[in-house]
Amino acid sequence: PAGTTTLPRAFHYLARVKDFPVAGALNYVLYDSRRRRVYLLNASANRVEVFAVDAEQFLAPIPTGAFPQEMAMTPDGSRLLVANYGGKSISVIDLDNPTQIATVDATDPAESADHRPFHIAATSTRKAFVTYTYPTRDNGKFRELNLNTLSMATRTVPFLLTGSVLMESSRDGTRVFLAV
Repeated sequence: PAGTTTLPRAFHYLARVKDFPVAGALNYVLYDSRRRRVYLLNASANRVEVFAVDAEQFLAPIPTGAFPQEMAMTPDGSRLLVANYGGKSISVIDLDNPTQIATVDATDPAESADHRPFHIAATSTRKAFVTYTYPTRDNGKFRELNLNTLSMATRTVPFLLTGSVLMESSRDGTRVFLAV
């Protein structure tokens, strides 16, 4: 009754597909166009799987904190940020030297609640925003990570963070979007 629409080239049929198996519970993927790497977050193995596109092979994985939930790359492509739900921490990985990993305690010393980092979004101001959840309650928290000092600060937002809050930054890192 509302009409019709056509989606040209909505489906792509591939003549050839290569399969590169990896064990684990993969829950997030990012593409690094500068290094031509694919980063796959492996929550069950507490690491980031690194796939080299040109060589078509997996490289050495990058360890994270316990039960990594989500990751984001800084707009300049220098760092990979991982929100570790189980470890209550943020892993800050130098992508030019992936053995250089800083672990930031994401707990709030002024808060007794069991907040856990869940979503993360990097900005162009060398900061990242992190949303939190409670494992036992349905409301969350919003904090800011300063990537220069690796310090965390609580930020207020003009709405209640409840349920599964989705968060993503624009490609250039000038905007952060929240779906509450």
